[in-house]
Amino acid sequence: MNVRASAWFVGVVTAIALIVFACARGDRAAEYLTHVEEAQHSASLDAATGELGRARTLLLNALALQAPDELASEDVRRIRQDLYFLLASVELETGNDERALEAADAGIALGGEREIFAANLWLVKGQAFESQGRAVEAARAYHRALEINAALFVEAMEAQ
Repeated sequence: MNVRASAWFVGVVTAIALIVFACARGDRAAEYLTHVEEAQHSASLDAATGELGRARTLLLNALALQAPDELASEDVRRIRQDLYFLLASVELETGNDERALEAADAGIALGGEREIFAANLWLVKGQAFESQGRAVEAARAYHRALEINAALFVEAMEAQ
């Protein structure tokens, strides 16, 4: 559960940073980012209190939103990947392993293979495979998440 909590925290911090950036620019991106951040926050509270159906609905609604053109495509990808991660986590909590895999795959398909958002998606994909008793596939997914995290660690250390 600590891994999930850490991943949720990374997503929320990223969303807040993007909101501050958009508000500083004074464009309509701020409205989109505020809506997404509120959905993430409410969904995490709902998931923590067992309101998994409501959390799922909030996340699906946020994913259905059209991001404004003012936002950089990389930022939109990261936001959507975080939403897919949260959705996959909720699906796992409800026992919907297949839907968790679908959400993880949708997020992974967006790209950004060497970022923490992709690592989170590979992690939740491994959890879904593990829940289904698919140990080899789970191990491969977990390994991919570890590879990404290791590469990010090396990059961070080299930057110092």
